Amino acid sequence: MSSTSSASRPTARRRILHPGSTMMIVGALCVLIGSLLPWVRTAAGNLPGYGGAGVLTAALAMLLFSGAVIPHRISAIVHCVVVGLPVAVIVAWQSVRLGHTVATTDAWWHVWAGEGLVLVGAGAVVVLATAWRLYRNPF
Repeated sequence: MSSTSSASRPTARRRILHPGSTMMIVGALCVLIGSLLPWVRTAAGNLPGYGGAGVLTAALAMLLFSGAVIPHRISAIVHCVVVGLPVAVIVAWQSVRLGHTVATTDAWWHVWAGEGLVLVGAGAVVVLATAWRLYRNPF
């Protein structure tokens, strides 16, 4: 006589990660670490990211971590867009402000973008590319 209990049947495992999880985590780490590093380097010292807009980008990186472990495609795309677009806008805004300040004060070769601003920008590119990949290739 065959058993009808569920213990004899193999159970389907639920996925925790999705195909975009790895790149979402990489993008979130780039944004989070870049938020803590200097965004502006000067001859007089550095201006850290956490002294300004880096606080917002760090909070958005935490939101991206949560989207990386939700195994739903639409949720992952929304998390990538909700994090990637504001971070890209913040990086562009900070870069334009930095360029304007350098041009108006004639501080060429004395003020330049720090590694934090560059790393946050790279994280935004990774996250937006992940959103596009998840949109184009459903899993």
